[in-house]
Amino acid sequence: MTITDEPRVPSADAEPKRSITSDPAVHAARRSARAVDPNGPRATVGSRRRSMMPLVMGRFMQLLGCSLLLLSVPPLLLPVEIYWAGSYLAVFGLSPEPFVFNAVLLFVLGAGLVRRQKAAMVATAVFELPNVLTAVWDLIAAGTGSAVPDDLFGPDLVAGVVALLVIAALLVSRREFSARLQPAAHRAAGTVLAAGLSLAILVGGVLAEWLPGTLTSARDAWLWAVSASIGLEPLDTLLHDQDSRPGEPVPLLVSSISGAALLIALLILLRTARVSRRMNADEEVHLRGLLAESRTDDSLAYFATRRDKSVVFSQDRRAAVSFRVIDGIALASGDPIGYETSWGEAARAFVDQSRQYGWIPAVLSTTERGARCYERLGLQSTSMGEEAILNTDERSIDRLARDPQVSAAVRRVRKAGYRAQLRRQGDLSATELEQLVQLGDQWRDDEVERGFSMALSRFGDAGDARSVVVTAHDADDAVKALLVFVPWNHDGLSLDLMRRSPDAVNGVTEFLVAWLVDEAASRQIARISLNFAMFREILVRGERPGAGRVLRLKRRVLLALSRRWQLDSLRRANERYAPDWRPRLLLSDRGASLGRVWLAAARAEGFLGHSIIDRRGHRREFLGQVPFRPEDFAERVAALGAPATTATATVRRRGTHLAKANRAIAMQTAGEDLYPAEVPRTHSVADVVSGVLPPRAVSIAGRVLRRRDHGGVLFLDVSEDHTAIQVLATADRTARFNALRASQPGDVVSFSGTIGSSRTGTPSLIAVDWTLAAKSLHELPGRNGLNDPETRIRQRHLDLAVNAEAAAMVRARSHAIQALRSGLLEDGYLEVETPILQTVHGGANARPFRTRINAYRTDLTLRIAPELALKRLIVAGFPQVFEIGRNFRNEGADATHNPEFTAVEAYRAYADYTVMRHLAQRLITRMAVAVSGTALISGPDGSIVDLTQDWPVITVSDAVSAAVGTTVTIDTDRATLERITREHGIEPRSADDTGHLLERLYEELVEPATTVPTFYIDFPASTSPLTRGHRRTPGLAERWDLVAFGMELGTAYTELADPFEQRARLTAQSLLAAGGDPEAMEVDESFLTALELGMPPTGGLGLGVDRIVMLLTGATIRESIAFPFVRPAGGRGSSDS
Repeated sequence: MTITDEPRVPSADAEPKRSITSDPAVHAARRSARAVDPNGPRATVGSRRRSMMPLVMGRFMQLLGCSLLLLSVPPLLLPVEIYWAGSYLAVFGLSPEPFVFNAVLLFVLGAGLVRRQKAAMVATAVFELPNVLTAVWDLIAAGTGSAVPDDLFGPDLVAGVVALLVIAALLVSRREFSARLQPAAHRAAGTVLAAGLSLAILVGGVLAEWLPGTLTSARDAWLWAVSASIGLEPLDTLLHDQDSRPGEPVPLLVSSISGAALLIALLILLRTARVSRRMNADEEVHLRGLLAESRTDDSLAYFATRRDKSVVFSQDRRAAVSFRVIDGIALASGDPIGYETSWGEAARAFVDQSRQYGWIPAVLSTTERGARCYERLGLQSTSMGEEAILNTDERSIDRLARDPQVSAAVRRVRKAGYRAQLRRQGDLSATELEQLVQLGDQWRDDEVERGFSMALSRFGDAGDARSVVVTAHDADDAVKALLVFVPWNHDGLSLDLMRRSPDAVNGVTEFLVAWLVDEAASRQIARISLNFAMFREILVRGERPGAGRVLRLKRRVLLALSRRWQLDSLRRANERYAPDWRPRLLLSDRGASLGRVWLAAARAEGFLGHSIIDRRGHRREFLGQVPFRPEDFAERVAALGAPATTATATVRRRGTHLAKANRAIAMQTAGEDLYPAEVPRTHSVADVVSGVLPPRAVSIAGRVLRRRDHGGVLFLDVSEDHTAIQVLATADRTARFNALRASQPGDVVSFSGTIGSSRTGTPSLIAVDWTLAAKSLHELPGRNGLNDPETRIRQRHLDLAVNAEAAAMVRARSHAIQALRSGLLEDGYLEVETPILQTVHGGANARPFRTRINAYRTDLTLRIAPELALKRLIVAGFPQVFEIGRNFRNEGADATHNPEFTAVEAYRAYADYTVMRHLAQRLITRMAVAVSGTALISGPDGSIVDLTQDWPVITVSDAVSAAVGTTVTIDTDRATLERITREHGIEPRSADDTGHLLERLYEELVEPATTVPTFYIDFPASTSPLTRGHRRTPGLAERWDLVAFGMELGTAYTELADPFEQRARLTAQSLLAAGGDPEAMEVDESFLTALELGMPPTGGLGLGVDRIVMLLTGATIRESIAFPFVRPAGGRGSSDS
């Protein structure tokens, strides 16, 4: 396509044409935009004021033009005072006479100034120059005595000062006027202006000469005609008869003709380039490459490849902005494409190029993140609408299934025998694809194709092989509906095309959307972008009670427009899918008319036809032709591959971390392998230090803790498994000695050499060779290690690496668990594993963690305790079983509680809670010996406890009675127990029975005061739903709790084996759960069914491993766990971050 009379934007890569980025005008625009450059320095106040000069000066000129246009109205229509006030316009160098010529001149010049056109700036300066010269002439005349001194203060002098200020302001801000004119515009504008002025002078002269009673001579008639046409008073003063002039209609007619000529000439002179060069094949491939390499949250990113758009890249070509020029508005859409680190430069290049060619930059449908990028460049944002996003998780599927309209539509369509099918466009045969393209055009009913920011308008193109086509087929396999989606990263889809046959079953579109969401998980589709609902906020808020009058009026206007453009019906159609709504914004230049931008946007989206001015360029741009793409274009696109699964991570490094990272990158660039697959290591450091004599030559590996460089001798303290050894390296014996001197504390290094000693007699490894095993990017703490408790927990790996005590705690815990396991195995227990994911939470009264399994669309909980599964194994014939594993309780975290914890549960057939009590004492004593080598432990108060001695056994009733000073039992009446609880600061609850009140007194008064390990036995039955009732005392259960130093260590039951009683108790618990108790257990039918098969008398034991380790080591719960859960920094993170 060739356009000879309108300029095109040159390609950034075109040769030998000068690149846009090398043009001085562009540099000027960039200097003006530096104030908002996100990567550049902050702008000064002066630069911001200069950048606003085109807008201020242009609007001022247009205001004066409107004033003159008002004064051009005949006096019969307006009050006389208005024309008298118009004489004060002389201070701006304007004629007080009502000449349309000057009004049009000012208005068009103002428009050119707003567009930053250099020609408009020059014309304005030329327009004001005569006023300066007139003032200078008056001053010279006053100096020679030929002028009256009072004239110095007349309109001429004021007009000269104003003109001088205007010219000075234009000169200071001249670099802000960078927009170019079209080629040959000067010649065309001059021709039109000359012809128009000639016609005006001809008409004015003829009428002035023919009309009676006006001017007395032909000379005066033609002089007046020239003066009336161009509005210059010096010619008017040459008339012989100053009091004789034509009537008002004649000068109005003459000035109107000249004004029209000037208007047309200036429009030709100052018009901008209407057609920009559309992106070529190479640019589109590069743009698609950016889409494939980078990950974006903008679902509209793929639509940037529309071939009616132009594209501008950042200087590093890692980001781009595509746009289209409509009515002088450069319309981009969505966020910049590519790496976000280069967004600012790409957006700045787009704004600079727009201003260079006199276009007004604007952006449609951008996200909040993209809007912030453009706002830094001086654009202002306003709400445009909201985009409907469907996440394809199970909750979205459930919401769709519960929606009555969608579910009814799905049932109706399925009943009609419809089925859905999903395929990539590249997987369709050429025949089938052509058929679908024809159906899509046919079902459009020859209406205008709408869409610019959310439509590709090229369904079937070979370059879009990754587009997804979803079709609905009737019972005869005929296609009845069609959805086309473009890729959104590797795991998302964005709606491009939606069509349905007129004779399709009602609801077929809802059927396809619901089917796609249901199918998405198996196709690795995580989110789907549906239609864009313009002005949704106004439509939704305007119908709410309490909406203001203005808001309701806006909504009525939008509803009226919806009759033609379906704004509200489209919103309601999307809302039935219960999507997530994401705001989309419109941005425009601060100097632009927002209404003009909205008009261009409406034309771009297909809501309005093209303007008369833009229609010629639009016809030339399209002419029914598809933009040319070479035959190998589709292959080049396919070679780019699928979109990236993850974006390149940006790691924030500062200080020493940054320096170490840069040093490591430099070493890798130089060819060094900083993280090899293997290094020499024949012995551990512990073997060498312990005196186990190795062969003369050994290789060890460890982390460098400290280094002492003495020039030719280097000492390094190297640690492995928290055992350190000194390595001695010398310049004459150690290979690559200078490179070794560059090693830093934290590096993991392998050393080969011989065992020896330093001059001071310190045992050392005399290094002969060495290999870097892992380069550290972080500093190690000093000799005192990490002192901040919070840092020790959050950087647990670092604390364990340098803190021998913390490492010893990990080993102590391991030894304790090994002793626990071996003790149970020696007693004949079988170790088993039971599920952690459970459909019913039970086994203990606690609040569970909840999750969901997508494969079965079922809610699950993480297990609270393995009790019910282990009892099912007892029923199955395994007489002694145990499990050491993790349990999870969604409760508070404190000095004795962690949300996930390790516990052992053991069950033995034909045993009771007394047997399990003896087992518990044996196991804990065994664990103590494994940890410290002795059965003596030290309490928090410094007391020594011998675990081999018999531990006290006290009933709960006796312990509570001793604590409250009066005898209480399970038979004590409720009123008495309520009074006692209140006396001790415990407020009874309405649901508490005597058993609950008794246990609350125990928890508040007995448990915290306990020191030596003590068994508290015979708890109330109402608080023990899984425990067998006491054999002798009704109302009690055969259960004990083990408490030491205020901390519960374990519990054991004589298990309830009666299936009738167990069902009744679990049913009562489920009623509590239904009533809102988050800790109550649910009915586990699998467990009850197993119990009905018959479970022998059984004793069950549960011990908290974390707390027992705390007891044996004197550590806190966080210190006793390798990686305790910590409140995430910033609200998110892993357990130790």
